[in-house]
Amino acid sequence: MQENKGHRNPFLLAPSPVCAILIFFGVLRFVPLGDGVGSYIIAAASVLIAFGMAIGLAVYFGSGKWLGRCFGAHKTGSFAICLSAAVVMMVQSALFRSFVIGEQYDYRTFSLYGMSFETATDSVGAFLWVFAVLAVLPALAEGFFFRGFLMYEYRYGGVALSVIMSSFLYAMTGMSLVDFPVYFINGILLSVTVFLTGNLFYSILSHLIYGLFALSVEKYFFFTAQETPVLSFLVMAALGLLALICFFGSAEKILRQRGECEERMPVRLKKGRGLVVLIDIFSAPMIWADIICFAAICAIRIFLHA
Repeated sequence: MQENKGHRNPFLLAPSPVCAILIFFGVLRFVPLGDGVGSYIIAAASVLIAFGMAIGLAVYFGSGKWLGRCFGAHKTGSFAICLSAAVVMMVQSALFRSFVIGEQYDYRTFSLYGMSFETATDSVGAFLWVFAVLAVLPALAEGFFFRGFLMYEYRYGGVALSVIMSSFLYAMTGMSLVDFPVYFINGILLSVTVFLTGNLFYSILSHLIYGLFALSVEKYFFFTAQETPVLSFLVMAALGLLALICFFGSAEKILRQRGECEERMPVRLKKGRGLVVLIDIFSAPMIWADIICFAAICAIRIFLHA
C-alpha cells in the first residue's frame, strides 16, 4: 500500500475484515451454543474461522509485509512494559466492574465476542481448557489481527491514530456498549505495548496475563469491593497508579534507547496533514459499515434483554 498522495485513500482496506468478524460473531451471538465442552469447541472453531478469514482477506487484498514486523529485536524494558500494562488492564477492569456497572456484572460468566460462557471449573485440567479457549486463542488471534495487521494499515495516520483506530475497532468486537470502554482502554495499552517493544510477543503475553486474571481472580476483587468499597477502591487505585508509573518509566527508557541507536521511527504526520488523514479514515465506507453493524448488534441485544 502506497503512502497517501492526492486523493487516494490509504485506509480503505483496514476496516473491511473487521466487518466480516462483526457479522460472523453477530450472527453467532444469537445461535444457542449449548453447554459443556461442546460450546467451547464451537467457540474455538469460531475464533479460528473468523480471524483466519479476516487475516486471509488482509493478506490477499493487501500484503503480508505486516507479518514481518510482528517480532522485532528484544528491547531492554520490554518485560516491564508487558507486566505493567497487564496490571493496569486488571485494575481498570476491576474498578469498572466493581464501581461502575456494579450489579450488572455477572461474575459467573465470561463474555467472548458477545457469547457468554460459564467459567466455573471443577479441576485444574478443566480450567486450563477454558483458559486455552477463552484467553490463549483470542489473545493470539487478536494480537496478529488488531496489533499486527490493523496497526500496520493505519501507520500513515501516525502512531496515535494507528493505536486509537486499532483499539476502536477492537472494542467493537466485544459486542457490548457496556464493556466498550474496557475493551478500548485494553486495546490502547496493548497497541502501545506493541509500538514500544516492536514485538507482538509482549502484547500477547500481557493479554494472556490479563485473561488469566479475568477468568480467575477478578470476581474476588468484586466481592471484596462489595464489602469494603472505600478501602478496595483506594488499594486498586494505588496499584494502578504504581503500574502506570512503571509503564511510563519503562516507555521513556525504550524511547531513549531508540533515539541513541538512531532506530528508524514510525511514519509521522506531516504538519497540516492531520485533518486530511482524519477525512481519509472516516470517508472509508467500511468504517461506517463496522459502526452500523456494531450499533445494530448492540441494539438487538438490548431489545432482547429489555
